[in-house]
Parts: sequence; structure tokens; C-alpha cells
Amino acid sequence: MHHEHYADALMVAHLIVFDLGLSIRSGGGGAILPSILINMAEVFEGYMRRVLADGLSNDGRIEVKDGNKGGDSGAKVLLFDPVQEGLKNPDATPDIIIEVDGKPSLVIDAKYKAAPNVPDRSDVNQVIVYGERYGTARVMVLHAGRPSTELCGSIGGFQVYNGMTNLNATPIEDEEAAFVAAVRALL
Repeated sequence: MHHEHYADALMVAHLIVFDLGLSIRSGGGGAILPSILINMAEVFEGYMRRVLADGLSNDGRIEVKDGNKGGDSGAKVLLFDPVQEGLKNPDATPDIIIEVDGKPSLVIDAKYKAAPNVPDRSDVNQVIVYGERYGTARVMVLHAGRPSTELCGSIGGFQVYNGMTNLNATPIEDEEAAFVAAVRALL
């Protein structure tokens, strides 16, 4: 059974499934637009990096960097040091590196997924490698979920934190401030 009011929704679904553009109908004709896909994981990473940079900006000793980028605002490094000749050396790219007095103090990798009680093993493995590579004992897996930050435990010399921020909090500014305070306490 076909209902006329389903036409636009079905057209959008068809265009998305077949990776085509978006056509919007109106009384005077139509407009064809490209599909827009937003990588929410990247949006979450950037948002949390900005929240921390803004929230910690009053302390000149602290700098928040992007581990996905090189250069002055970035902190991307090669994973192996040194690497065997002839082998490809991948980048170490944690989402957020917080430096205190020019030295990494906390490495954070953001995961745009609900927060489990204990981070997934693969996520823990990832931040431990980042912590070792950046020379910091404090590492965090950051989730878009429950509003708290807690120590999961220690692995060797590393303290592994399960960072959580509630994106549905009202007002969100209070949630942002609480996360910044929790991170500041770790530094």
C-alpha cells in the first residue's frame, strides 16, 4: 500500500542506500543536493578537545593538542622509535593529548559510543600503547555516555580511566565544566 506522504521519505532512503544526491520536491519544482554525511565520531572528538582547551585555558602551563595532526597544534608521532629499516611506521594518533609544562600528562582517545562499566579491551590496549609512546602513565578512554570519570584500574605503571560525558545533560555547560574539573584533577 502506497501513501503519498511517504514519497519524500522513501526518496531520501533510496538516495542514501544508493549513495546518490538528495532531491527535495516543492510546488515550484525540485532541487537536487548532494547527500551530507557527518562523521559523529570526529565531531565528538573535536567537541571534547575544544571543551578541554577552553576549560583549561586559564592555566598557561596546560596545552590541549590533537594527536591526529602534526605541527604546532598537533601531537601526532610515529608509533615505532626506531623502526626496522624497510618497514612502514604507522602514526600514533590519540584524539587528545594534554601537556603540562610541555610534557604529555594525559592521553585521551574518544569513542562515540555508550560508556560500558569497563572500556572494551581493544580500546584499553589502544590507550596503553599511546600512553607508552607519549611517555605518560595516565590514559583515558572517553565515551559519550554516563556523566562521570572514574579510574578503572592500573596495568603495570598505567592508570586507565573511563571518561564519560553525558551529551544529553541539561544544561550541557554544567556537564562540560564537570568533565573539565575531573580532567584537571588528573593533571
